[in-house]
Amino acid sequence: RAQGNHQAEAEHCRAMLSHMRAIGHRYYEAVALNNLSLACSALGQYGPAIDASEQALDIFRQINHQHGQVISLLNLSSRYKTTGQLDKARGALTEGLPLARELSLADDEARMLSSLAELLTNSGQYDAAGQALERAEEIARVLGSVYLLATIHNRAGELALATGTHDRAVELFEQSL
Repeated sequence: RAQGNHQAEAEHCRAMLSHMRAIGHRYYEAVALNNLSLACSALGQYGPAIDASEQALDIFRQINHQHGQVISLLNLSSRYKTTGQLDKARGALTEGLPLARELSLADDEARMLSSLAELLTNSGQYDAAGQALERAEEIARVLGSVYLLATIHNRAGELALATGTHDRAVELFEQSL
């Protein structure tokens, strides 16, 4: 059933995209592309998902819409990570973080830091991963975001496992529940 919903969503996004291209509305064209990326990703169609996010990012750059760029870069980092393109994922996050900070997009900054920490942990850069998670947790606490805190604690648990502090890992995983 969910598959059918995602398929219907993808078709709706394609229709919206076609309409926005026909009327020349670049902003909503990029929004439709980002939404299409999410729908394709939910269907496991990662090639089209990446293509749609890359097109959205290009448009947001052309029209100088920085918030759209941050969202597109966050989407791209997730798709790249899912497909094993870890250097590209890290590049997208590295590009997006200064924009998120400049625009005071705290939620996006925390999500990017958390994702970056996961990549850093997996590449053995434990100190940098810990620093990213500390900053992400500070932001999440200020925002009062239980969801972000759960994600951050889960990633901190993965870092603790990687560094061999198993008791701390269990504590952090429990906090993420």
